[in-house]
Amino acid sequence: NIANHLARAGRAHGERPAIALGGAVLLNYGQLAERAARIAGALQNTFGLETGDRVGLAMKNCPEFLETLYGCWYAGLVAVPINAKLHKSEFEYILKNSEARLCFTTSDLTETIVSLQNGVLERVIEVGSGDFDGLFNTDPVSCANCAPQDPAWLFYTSGTTGRPKGAVLSHRNLL
Repeated sequence: NIANHLARAGRAHGERPAIALGGAVLLNYGQLAERAARIAGALQNTFGLETGDRVGLAMKNCPEFLETLYGCWYAGLVAVPINAKLHKSEFEYILKNSEARLCFTTSDLTETIVSLQNGVLERVIEVGSGDFDGLFNTDPVSCANCAPQDPAWLFYTSGTTGRPKGAVLSHRNLL
């Protein structure tokens, strides 16, 4: 599981800066590992996601992207990052095609993604919202056991010559 690298960094270099916004350090490696493990706990225990389930990440660049990405990997889930500049119909196609059960969004995309929720997603969580903050009240979990060939990332091509195609990257590919 690629998330084991973050777990190790959290133990070995816990006080070192991990995420910064401009010159401000937001999280050190210990905090990032803890938050990812708590997100994973919520994804598994609150939302019932199981190893191999897909989670959409429809976000502009933000520090929470890394927390949610690693939270997915901690839980043994497949992250489906989606370009924030896409049109609503493209979001819908990717979320349906990937069979994402849940999607994290930034505030600028929440309305669009929520409008797709019925029939596509079980849950939409806006980063920075009370729902998102509530994830950190969940007990942390250990990294799920994953084989090197297990999928970790499902990325969609631009679709310039037709519908976007999903490209799966395994834990080994990312390593």
